[in-house]
Amino acid sequence: MDDDFRGLIRADFDRLLKRERLDVSAEVERLILVQTVEGHAHNGHGEFRPRRFVDVTTADVVRALRLDGAKVKRARQELIDDVFGWAERAMAGDDATALADADGKPLLSIPFLADFAVNPGAVLRGIYIGGKRDNSDVRAEVEAEKGVTIGGGSCYVVDADVMREMGLDSEKLSHQPHEDEIEEFRKNGLIVELPPEEVDDDRYRYLYIRDRAGPGHSDDAAFVLSGAIWGVDCALGVFLADAVDTLEKYSEKYTDQDDELSAAIAAGDAYDPSWESDLKDITYLSAVPEGDDDLVPDSSLRYFLRVDVDVNRCALQNHLDFIAGRPTVPMVVGFDRVLSVKFYRWARERLLEYEARLEVPARAMITRDELKKNRLFREFSGQELDMVRIVVDEGMYDDGRLIIKEGGPGERLYLIDAGKCSVTTQISGAGTEELKLLGEGDFFGEMSLIEAAPVSATVYARGRCRLLWIDRKAFDRLIAEDMPVANKLLKAIILTFCERARDTTAKIEGYYKMSQF
Repeated sequence: MDDDFRGLIRADFDRLLKRERLDVSAEVERLILVQTVEGHAHNGHGEFRPRRFVDVTTADVVRALRLDGAKVKRARQELIDDVFGWAERAMAGDDATALADADGKPLLSIPFLADFAVNPGAVLRGIYIGGKRDNSDVRAEVEAEKGVTIGGGSCYVVDADVMREMGLDSEKLSHQPHEDEIEEFRKNGLIVELPPEEVDDDRYRYLYIRDRAGPGHSDDAAFVLSGAIWGVDCALGVFLADAVDTLEKYSEKYTDQDDELSAAIAAGDAYDPSWESDLKDITYLSAVPEGDDDLVPDSSLRYFLRVDVDVNRCALQNHLDFIAGRPTVPMVVGFDRVLSVKFYRWARERLLEYEARLEVPARAMITRDELKKNRLFREFSGQELDMVRIVVDEGMYDDGRLIIKEGGPGERLYLIDAGKCSVTTQISGAGTEELKLLGEGDFFGEMSLIEAAPVSATVYARGRCRLLWIDRKAFDRLIAEDMPVANKLLKAIILTFCERARDTTAKIEGYYKMSQF
């Protein structure tokens, strides 16, 4: 490595430090960004543009930056060991409700992880799924069962001298299929099995060798979809497994450590055999369908944690809000700068596909027909109804039950799916007066989505009734993720409001005319 090339590496690293901010400690940020420089060199990005250097390793980057390789490896390994330590405590039944290391510091130094009190079993489930979904054999099973193409491969310790003698490089190994050559690579000494202390970074590389070609997997999709199906805690486990998978590429142990952690979990009491079907579901769902590349990001650890200065949050936080049903912010995600709004719309459609495959839906889902019964949605297309129905909840109300109270806070738009509701108000000197009896297809509380004002009437269930509703937070989420659909709903509400106003005006005019006789 000549001085000019070392200068390129140092310039690229310095540029990253100036332009990037990851939601971790400064020390961990540097440990992650040294690996980013390797990626820039491979792909001709950053200071390397337009030239590409496909055989540069993180070890080369560390040397060019005059860092102590052993210390960098140790620090990255400690981050991995912290995840292993948390999992061991969780499997032992110790208090593991905080995603923290033995000293109580958040794992990976991600500050907002301290805000979570998790179900350890759910996080272990996510780690197991996240660690196994990259397994080439698991992907091959899913490909055969689902009739899809995903692709796959594994990382090996590779002798760089033999690699050059065979006319290969890291790009050819990682992009071309070699499933039928793995044993030959072992016999030729390309793939070697060495204890960690004997792996010399000058001669050996820890490289990905592709078995089968395919579009691959999206880490963002695996995180978001596992969380939407099994909860935030499971998604956090998937993320931790992905973090281990990234950090292990330059660490004290050149082995598949996330897969090893999954195996340890499978051998413990927390493991549930049903996770195997969950694993296959996520492996299928997070595969990127042909033609969807511009809709589905595949974030590295850096891009998960990279703070978007325009909104002051990282993709991981935004994904967590999506899973939890909170409003998200528009931002670009991953290297390909996929719009979050497009990705979350894709994720919703993928969830609908998942639920359609189940004999029993994963969670109660309002149908298109149920929404179509209400006049607000009669002009909505099937795709538009699908966007709405994911943010709709439902419940049964017994006769006489109070639904909203006059003067109280307005929080929901209610849709009457079955039964009747009585709208009443208090009239000074006359007591309670029924204004209207609403039935199937009617709605009320619509102003709650438009303004935070007290409700103008009291509504009770008249007999047993079933109501659907959209609360303000869910509507804000719909606005962030599909503005045209949200606007269409608002338009329908306003048109109905105008119709009611005209009816009221006509009645007042009629009363006035009658009073003149």
